[in-house]
Amino acid sequence: MVCFHAQQAAEKILKAFLVYHGCIFEKTHDLIQLLALCAKIEPSLSALEEDCQRLNYYAVSSRYPDDLYEPDESDGRRAIDSAKKIQKTILIDKAL
Repeated sequence: MVCFHAQQAAEKILKAFLVYHGCIFEKTHDLIQLLALCAKIEPSLSALEEDCQRLNYYAVSSRYPDDLYEPDESDGRRAIDSAKKIQKTILIDKAL
């Protein structure tokens, strides 16, 4: 659940950035797609791609874990770190 909530936090931050800048976008949970739209407004945000890729998996898959992979504590910590980095970059560095 931690990984899912970290993904959701990042998703909401990216969407808030887009709304703040008057960008209209389709419904999606895909952080890479949202980041691409954000980077059109502020190109330096493309540096967040690795963090968005890390979190993207958790939008749906982590809520329905299978026998092959279930996130562990270290995954949760990395997910939180990525969400915090996205939050800091957008809310503080970009003064949203």
